[in-house]
Amino acid sequence: MLTTRSSDFELHIGQDISIGYPGRSSTMVELYLWESYTFPMLTSEAAVVLAPVSP
Repeated sequence: MLTTRSSDFELHIGQDISIGYPGRSSTMVELYLWESYTFPMLTSEAAVVLAPVSP
């Protein structure tokens, strides 16, 4: 579970981006877009683990 407070996480989008070409058919070309990012947690209260209770 994640908090929605604005000061608990940051989104860092990388400066590397690539376009790939895995294949094609007679009627279609398949491309993909790849970019790196990180989502660092700034406070220890930002996320909690929800685990089932043991019987």
